[in-house]
Amino acid sequence: KIMNRLFVGIWTVISLSGFAVAEKPSPESVKALAQKVADWQIETFDRHGEYRSLPGNKVSQWRNRKNYHDLTWHMGALYTGMNEWRKLSADPEVEAFLIKIGDRNGWKLHKRPYHADDHTVGQFYLSLYEEKQDPKMLKPTQQHFDWILENPRTGTLEWKARPTDAHHRWGWCDALFMAPPVWARLAKITGDQKYLDFMDQEYHATYDLLWDKEDQLFWRDSSYFERREENGS
Repeated sequence: KIMNRLFVGIWTVISLSGFAVAEKPSPESVKALAQKVADWQIETFDRHGEYRSLPGNKVSQWRNRKNYHDLTWHMGALYTGMNEWRKLSADPEVEAFLIKIGDRNGWKLHKRPYHADDHTVGQFYLSLYEEKQDPKMLKPTQQHFDWILENPRTGTLEWKARPTDAHHRWGWCDALFMAPPVWARLAKITGDQKYLDFMDQEYHATYDLLWDKEDQLFWRDSSYFERREENGS
């Protein structure tokens, strides 16, 4: 489910251009296409709400919606892809774009203090910090995570329980993309084991609940345990 908008864009361009996917593309063609997508993402970013529905989309509620906030998980997933592309391409425009996003949001995580979705942007913040060693790129995330360690949530991850900490902890499988990489990188940067210990503890809590040993897949969340397709699977 979780896929960076950058790579969704690449595949869309390939499909719409009639590119013969059966042919093995050259590294040069892949890089050129990725650059084209990255350039488009930057060019249209501040009006991306215009592109949230393709012409002819029957799901009308997705039409003409406002832009996402800079720090939502949708944007965080994009930045993760853009940050990886920055490293591969050495494109200064991509780095400038990411720094602009960080600067205009004070390098803060999003508004819900515990929610993994709102921690996703920390992935590119801390990656840039490792290179730039600029404290402003690190301090808000570290302070935020220190607060979580001082005020941990310990309730159930069961989705339908009331009360539940399923949203305050990592009660859905997507959360394992959003938050753990930030905790792990913070441990690496600071050398402080407490961040890694917390990440490991919370990851295993999610794994123990949602990992299906038979199918070797994660359930989306515990509300799906009894749901079945029409064929019974």
